Amino acid sequence: MLTQSRLSMWETCPTKANFHYVQRLRPRGIRWPLVIGRAVHAGMEAANLGAEEETAVDAALSDFAFLEPYLSAEETDKYALEQARIEVYVRAALRVFPRYPLLAAEQEFTVPIVNPQNGSKSRTYVLGGKADGIVLLDGKRYLLEYKTSGVTYDHFIEQYGGNRQITLYSEALQVEGAAVRYIGKTRKQPQKGETLEGYKARLLEEFLATNDKVVETFLFPTPEQRAEFQAQLWHATQVMGFERRRGVLRKNYHACADCEFHAACFQEDNWQSLYTRSETSHDELQNAR
Repeated sequence: MLTQSRLSMWETCPTKANFHYVQRLRPRGIRWPLVIGRAVHAGMEAANLGAEEETAVDAALSDFAFLEPYLSAEETDKYALEQARIEVYVRAALRVFPRYPLLAAEQEFTVPIVNPQNGSKSRTYVLGGKADGIVLLDGKRYLLEYKTSGVTYDHFIEQYGGNRQITLYSEALQVEGAAVRYIGKTRKQPQKGETLEGYKARLLEEFLATNDKVVETFLFPTPEQRAEFQAQLWHATQVMGFERRRGVLRKNYHACADCEFHAACFQEDNWQSLYTRSETSHDELQNAR
């Protein structure tokens, strides 16, 4: 199965994608951006299903709490700080974003990958993914996507405006467009002598007073973008198949800096101890193995 994440990783470095999706290696330790984003998504999923603010916040914090048994003594302060921030992200989002009629939540999909020239289907690969939601707006179906990001909104939308994920999901789920909900993460620290409750109140007030921390944007993939996506996707499957049949596994040495698989790739001493092995290739999908 090919997903947006797998395609992006393969384009960055096929060897990296092999470690993650074929060998299913996962670095040990806490990957804070991922668990923070997952917790926020848990809160927003609860809200999409009808939960009120307090219940949605509880859902986010409960998801985040799975870290507690794994925290080192040095990480407990960071955990408490990120926990406070997650609460603010969820509360701000619920107070800013409108609620649309929900047609589906956490919608997984699998669709064939088709040759755009003759309509034939790939016999090796299918396209999969999971949408945060599908909503009804003005009688039309829209994709609903939450994005928790550490970059500014202007930078985010510049990167994401033509993002392939929106085209991919719109094509697969046959929706009119996408309501992309940006939640900007903060690096602000509590002030000297400020309690966490005071910090949360100050942060929430700042989030609600600005127009660039919690922002909804509608994106509409054009027919040209959809056609380009189909052509690029089919081309990717042909290159993957060609390399797989010939036993070729390319490395992009320009992407080695900060790569989580550096130790495995270069067979450093005791590299196996740095990783666990996941039961599934696609951690975000329940129905994929």
